[in-house]
Amino acid sequence: MARPPFTLAASVTAAVPGARIVAAGALTDGAAGRFDSAVVVLDDGRRLAVRVAATVDAAEQLRAEARALAALTDGVRAVLPFAAPVAVGQTVVDGSPALVTDLVDGWHVDAAQIPDGRGVATALGAALAAVHALPVAVVRSEGLPVRTSDQVRDETRRLIDRAAASGHLPRTLRARWMTAIDADSLWEFETVVVLGGVDAGAFVFTGDDDLRVSGLIDWHGLSVGDAAADLHWLP
Repeated sequence: MARPPFTLAASVTAAVPGARIVAAGALTDGAAGRFDSAVVVLDDGRRLAVRVAATVDAAEQLRAEARALAALTDGVRAVLPFAAPVAVGQTVVDGSPALVTDLVDGWHVDAAQIPDGRGVATALGAALAAVHALPVAVVRSEGLPVRTSDQVRDETRRLIDRAAASGHLPRTLRARWMTAIDADSLWEFETVVVLGGVDAGAFVFTGDDDLRVSGLIDWHGLSVGDAAADLHWLP
């Protein structure tokens, strides 16, 4: 059963010493089932987001998120054209990790609802390009994964092998994928800073006529790898 907002609010006082909470409510961020989430308001007006892992996989993701946010120094944040959450505290709730960050305001667009043409798609592309342009040192300095194109290729080959071993991968599809794996020209690229497991829910939008990505709230997959991986969620 999901933890209610006021239960989650109590974890904020443990993660952020001196925090005085005056209100709490549900936080809808597309992470239902993975995290119990809430937004709290402090007496100084700050609005914070708290997430508690609801599964073992989510716990690993939340720990990775905290580590990735630590890699986003003030200098890195200054060159990004959008906001990234700032971690303000961590704690443990019933054995599960909890992460408290400042709240990045805005609205989300479901992947299936992204319209053709300029607008949302252009804003998404610009945001991803800004991440891909970050120096590799941002990732390496925090000890996060750094992969070459050959390593990406090997990982992809192993993924195909696992899919084939499941017995659910059609032979024709496997043959097509292996043809791509064996094509050297497809793997002659420089790896860049990527978000990894990002999806449409990670992007926060503001504006109407001047639509833009104002925030990016999911950094758990921060690493160096294939830029195409950040587009895997597109329909």
